Order: sequence, then structure tokens, then C-alpha cells
Amino acid sequence: QAGTTTFANALDGIYVHQMSDQITIGGTDPADRNIISGNSRHGIFLDGDNTTFPVTNISMDGNLIGLSAGHSPMPNQEHGIAISYSRYVTIGSNDHAAVQQFISGNAHDGILITSSDHVDILDSTLIGIADWTGDTAADSPAGNGWNGMRLATDVTYVTVNSWKVA
Repeated sequence: QAGTTTFANALDGIYVHQMSDQITIGGTDPADRNIISGNSRHGIFLDGDNTTFPVTNISMDGNLIGLSAGHSPMPNQEHGIAISYSRYVTIGSNDHAAVQQFISGNAHDGILITSSDHVDILDSTLIGIADWTGDTAADSPAGNGWNGMRLATDVTYVTVNSWKVA
């Protein structure tokens, strides 16, 4: 499809389970972009099982999470990205010229992080914005239902370098 009609998954758009390692979701090339929207639960769920079986070394960039291909809200019914018992997760890149990653319009939090460490949210990630023009006055808001980002229980070593959070 063209990315404008919802074909919801019964649970998550992308589910990464315990002990998964070295996974890339999307990329800095526009051809690598995923539309991860309209799902019955989370857009992306990194679901480690306590500290013995964490999800590790995950990167995601260039995706539309909670938006359609035309940047209209197409919310995931819970969180855009839910991270639990995960380590060394990178959301976005520091390449301003790269394709932007949008986490917007989701029913709950844009990003929820719980029981995880070493999570970096970098410059190419735009939270709560439907379209980015480079002109703050022309940017289109598309807030997430609860928070842009929520750090919950037992979260350490998180870096937020995202320069556009609405």
C-alpha cells in the first residue's frame, strides 16, 4: 500500500524479544524508511526478559512511527516505541542531513523506557511533530497522547540529543 491506509497488527508493529542482538530498524537512506503506525499496541516493542536476557545493540532511524506516509496522524494504540530490559539502544543518528525519524501521534507515550540502560536518542529524531521544514513557525505538531518521552522504573545512562521535541 501507499502508507496512507491502516492495516493494523493485532499487537505490535515490530516485536523484538529477549536475547535479540545487532538489529537495525530503518536507516539513514529514505529507501530504508518504515511506516510503523496504526498498530493495536506499540509501534516497536523491545522486550527483554530481565537483566539475564536483555535485548541489546538495537538501532532505529528514519522511520515514521505513529504517522502515515503523508505525515498525518495514524496512531499506534499504545506507545510509539516501548523499551523494556534493553541495553545499548540508539534511536536516530547525529546526521542532520539524514532522513528524519518521526515519533508522533501515538495514543500513549512517543517513547517509553523502563528497566533499561545505555539508550541514546539522537538528533535526527523528531518527537511530537508531523512535518519538519526547518522553520519552527511552519512545523506541524502531532503530539503523542501522554508524553513525548517517559523514563520509568530503573532507567540509567540515557542521553537525549534530539533537538526537536514538541
